[in-house]
Amino acid sequence: MGRKYHLDPGYVTIPEAANIVKGMLGITNEDDHTHYKKILRGAKKKWFGGKMHGKRMFQVRRSDIILYGEELLEAEKFNLFTFDLAAHQNQGLHDHGQA
Repeated sequence: MGRKYHLDPGYVTIPEAANIVKGMLGITNEDDHTHYKKILRGAKKKWFGGKMHGKRMFQVRRSDIILYGEELLEAEKFNLFTFDLAAHQNQGLHDHGQA
């Protein structure tokens, strides 16, 4: 169990935000820090409602993180759809001897 910080209402820490996104995407690898780094970089640029908490820590708006996770999920579905579609098109070419 991590520390509890007195954040502004509706805000979460960067590690908690990364865990929300990983949970939405179904990522179970605890060593995966890609979303942590992306969210931290974004928070430093004031994305996700990012702002400092104290001297060394950033906080981001929970609702913005949930929207970010939903956008990633939609993009993943679209990429899987286009990949699947391309695979079927290539399979059809091989079946007819055109490839």
